[in-house]
Amino acid sequence: MEEAKAIQDKLDELQQEMHAKVEACDVKFNTAKNAVFAARRETIADLIAKKQVPANFWALALIRLLQLKDRESTTMPHFLGPYDEELLKTYLEEIRVEYNEKGHKITLHFKPNPFFEETQLWAEAVEVMDAEDEDEEDLPPVEESWSFSGVTWKEGHGPRIADEDDEDDEEGDSEDDAPGKKRTHAAAAPAAGASTASSADAMHGPSVLEVFTEMPPHPEEDEELDEEDDDVMADAIEDWEAEMDDRKMLLRLIELYIHHNPVEAIQEAAAAAEANGADGETAAKKAKTE
Repeated sequence: MEEAKAIQDKLDELQQEMHAKVEACDVKFNTAKNAVFAARRETIADLIAKKQVPANFWALALIRLLQLKDRESTTMPHFLGPYDEELLKTYLEEIRVEYNEKGHKITLHFKPNPFFEETQLWAEAVEVMDAEDEDEEDLPPVEESWSFSGVTWKEGHGPRIADEDDEDDEEGDSEDDAPGKKRTHAAAAPAAGASTASSADAMHGPSVLEVFTEMPPHPEEDEELDEEDDDVMADAIEDWEAEMDDRKMLLRLIELYIHHNPVEAIQEAAAAAEANGADGETAAKKAKTE
């Protein structure tokens, strides 16, 4: 047994060494991307100045890819809210992703705007070891701990209706607007094909930018929750984790698709929209013939 244990110890050491080298390799190449991203930003800014690409280039990449993913999936939340297209196309200047040795930070840069106070909204992921598994022989799994800038919505804007004269709507929306509540397709945005409204009421409702609002503490760490009520705690944990899963899904789309290759994001979404339009036109002609 001693001899077998010595062999296993050697295997464990090699496994840990492999994990360490893979992690170091990830850090090296991810941080090297920062310089390339900076050069690309300069190129895009130059193309915008020459009017060879639209000034709302980043907004188009974000909006079109989210619309594409929404059409492709019946399970992915519909992230775009009723006023997001107007907000993003008019005020979003740039999307940045910056890597460091501990994780990465996603930042959306905005012009001063009538919707919210900030000009930068960000989400930052830091990799942390799972403390519960520190005694394991293998390296403990790595978790992402997220922090968010928060969004300070201006009066008359944002996901919550601020009208005191509309108390019934406030009560009806309170459950969907609660922190940690998972957004659904029906609650999050207008029907497909609906135009973006410009009335004051259209400035209320869910927004893709809710991904940057501050998350409440995990229910197990929230001193205000009644830990003795198992049902309340279980529901709170389920809602919190569903909300975090939605946020991670959206942030991965921004990091790995939209920011990594915005041109492809625009082209892919435009091609899909064109194909859907052609299919719809063919179906309409067939129905008319019949």
